[in-house]
Amino acid sequence: MLGWFFNPHGPEKLAVEKVYRELGAFFDSLGTGRFNAARQRTVLAMKQAEGTLLAGFSNRRSSDMLKRLFLLNDQANVIFLEALELSLHKKFVLPPELGQSVRALADSIASKTKNESKILQPDQMELEVAKLFVEIYNADAIMNEPVSKIHKEASISKPSLKTIFLGAFDKNSIVFLSSVRYGTVLTIAAIIAYSADFNRSYWIPLSCAAVMSGATIVATFHRAVQRTFGTIIGLLLASLILASVHNEFIIVLIILCLTIITELFIVRNYGLAAMFFTPSALIMAEYSTQSYDFSFFATVRITDIVVGSMIGLLGSLLIGSQSASSLLNHLMAKTIRSQGQFLLVAFSGQDNGLAIDESSERNKMQTNMVNLLTVYNAALGEIFKNKARLESLWPVIFSIEQLGYYLNASLKFSDRSVLSESELAQLLYVFETMAIAADKGRSLTNKEVPEIEGYSKIRHEILDLQKALRFCGEATS
Repeated sequence: MLGWFFNPHGPEKLAVEKVYRELGAFFDSLGTGRFNAARQRTVLAMKQAEGTLLAGFSNRRSSDMLKRLFLLNDQANVIFLEALELSLHKKFVLPPELGQSVRALADSIASKTKNESKILQPDQMELEVAKLFVEIYNADAIMNEPVSKIHKEASISKPSLKTIFLGAFDKNSIVFLSSVRYGTVLTIAAIIAYSADFNRSYWIPLSCAAVMSGATIVATFHRAVQRTFGTIIGLLLASLILASVHNEFIIVLIILCLTIITELFIVRNYGLAAMFFTPSALIMAEYSTQSYDFSFFATVRITDIVVGSMIGLLGSLLIGSQSASSLLNHLMAKTIRSQGQFLLVAFSGQDNGLAIDESSERNKMQTNMVNLLTVYNAALGEIFKNKARLESLWPVIFSIEQLGYYLNASLKFSDRSVLSESELAQLLYVFETMAIAADKGRSLTNKEVPEIEGYSKIRHEILDLQKALRFCGEATS
């Protein structure tokens, strides 16, 4: 934490820098066999950067640098969407100047000095490539211009604690489904542990809980392996300590040191932490009973750890190996429909006196958005996942999130535009066709979107969402 004093936004800078470096590699891979791997790395870098930025954001006080990093991350998503559209219809290798220019931006983000590198541009290029360079120039302006001169708002959408809590009880929430799975498997582990009369029976459900604490199925598998091998190494360390140390006061200091080391490693690598909390638990068990039978406690410990880990792993595989992926299409459609309902309420002129924060349609849209993002993150870590499908869904989810931000940010004014019934009907038709396309995983033909006076960003984002859905449908088929 000492880094906060001399580089308070270091983690956020590194995250956004990584996005632009992966984006440069993605440009270089277009038209080559490295395309799919580069696209996956770029998607993951964008999701990680988004999480890091939101973790450091505060509504009460956030520096200009953090806002600049939010804008840079948003601009990277725009560039990525344009490049994906180009890759779908244009089968050629982009000029190397694109990748070099994006990497120059990455160097500027990492450096404390102003970027002196110029954005390289080929003498001749097609119109689509020129548009990509325009977006890169916009990113360079965000990086080097004062924040006060940047006429663009950062899309910071951080749900409130109330929204998160209420959304967790939604029947389609991955949090709710995971809680049911978690409780069911832990109940089975406890029944097995106490009915089979294991010694130190509580170590079995405890191990099961520790293994299932992984955020994804893959993380659950990793924790099971790490806990098993960490326990074996920890047994050897415990035997060494008990054989060589016989002073109770020194034992107390050793337990203190083992606990400190455990807390240092637990957030970095669970397997390393298991190497230190295992001897701590065995030493306390040995001295608390004063039976001094290390072989007994070691055998019980390794048996209970393996049994509990296997129950947790099997439960996760049987109940939730693809639960998140199966919900994605439905939640995308549900979120799009809730956005259409919110837009209808905001621009119908019937509720202009109602504060947006009090709108039930707004709260429903926020809840659906939280569920969608949580499910997508969980799906990225599932076993047997379709990588190509998940990657093609990222532009759709990003556009849905952007649209939700614009609706939240722009519709907080009582003097909003009032659309005619025919315009509202056309907008609802557009949202319904997008929801059907998302739910069925089909391609989409662009529909006409009416102009919304004073809120052109909303219209442009709806058009971008249609484009992303079309790309997703074509890529899937």
